[in-house]
Amino acid sequence: MVFSYPSPTPTETPRPYTAGDLPKRNLEVYAMEVTQGIQDLQNSMPLVAGRRTYVRVYVRTEPAAMTDVTGQLGVWRGNPIGGIYLGTLSPVNGPITARPNGGDRLNLDDSLYFLLPHNWTAEGPVTLKVFVYAVDPDMPAQTEPDAEDNLREVTVQFYKDAAPNVWFWPLKVHLDFDPGKDWLAFKASQQPLIFSAIANSLFRYYPIAQANLYPMETVFGPISAPAWNLKTNPG
Repeated sequence: MVFSYPSPTPTETPRPYTAGDLPKRNLEVYAMEVTQGIQDLQNSMPLVAGRRTYVRVYVRTEPAAMTDVTGQLGVWRGNPIGGIYLGTLSPVNGPITARPNGGDRLNLDDSLYFLLPHNWTAEGPVTLKVFVYAVDPDMPAQTEPDAEDNLREVTVQFYKDAAPNVWFWPLKVHLDFDPGKDWLAFKASQQPLIFSAIANSLFRYYPIAQANLYPMETVFGPISAPAWNLKTNPG
């Protein structure tokens, strides 16, 4: 008996990976939010010149999620035609995963966000134009049904603010609001960390870029009484 091995089955020669191997998914920029702390997707909140500013770019996909999404943000003083080109930024975060529902707005990493340099937020109009893509900048044109919606542009206005004057007066307050007990007075010079926290809260809750702060040392009390008594004089 003669035994022989069967002839090997021919195998396909490996070919280079191409964009055509990717599933046909579409990536879209559906909103750009230019925020200094509080903002909506229509950018209704006015922006203050010289204040720290982020640009959040919201993306979504269809029909399924897409990983490794990133982008580039171009910035112009005025508009791209006739304006002054300021530069191009990469996102602070990412790459991210784009989802069909657009993700959760409360989750920073469901969007791309960019930090504008301080001198780009001077008074006047600024145009922001973003381009997003997955893996490679050439992918949208090669694989997506609609590459135009990978681009989005918005123009915003930065307004000059008037720096408020804020005086911090120490208030004389009795323990348990009882005039017969010892009194305390908060002084910024004695509590620098608390004073710093209060000052920072001004910039967090008010649309200002700067403020003139005056910590006072003289303890302040009501003219009509030797000390505050919140039980009988709440005003």
